[in-house]
Amino acid sequence: MKYALVSEAGYPFYPQALSIRAADKQKLAPCLEKLVPIVQRAQVDFLANPAKTNELIVDLVKQYNTGWVYSAGLADYAIGKMREDFVTNGPD
Repeated sequence: MKYALVSEAGYPFYPQALSIRAADKQKLAPCLEKLVPIVQRAQVDFLANPAKTNELIVDLVKQYNTGWVYSAGLADYAIGKMREDFVTNGPD
């Protein structure tokens, strides 16, 4: 079984999912200087030890019962793909 990237369906903006309006950059700069390192550290920490968070996500999906199905196995697969294809802990 293969997988397809959302970008292949015309949505190429994975890293920009958390964004601001360009016109607000200067105004928000003091906040962003504090927020961005926290978001980056959270991503690195999550990928280093995703079990507890994935357990919570899987449990919440069951509790919300919206029709979306998400299993522990799928969560583990997603982490592997993120590590393999998307996320790096670069110098920036």
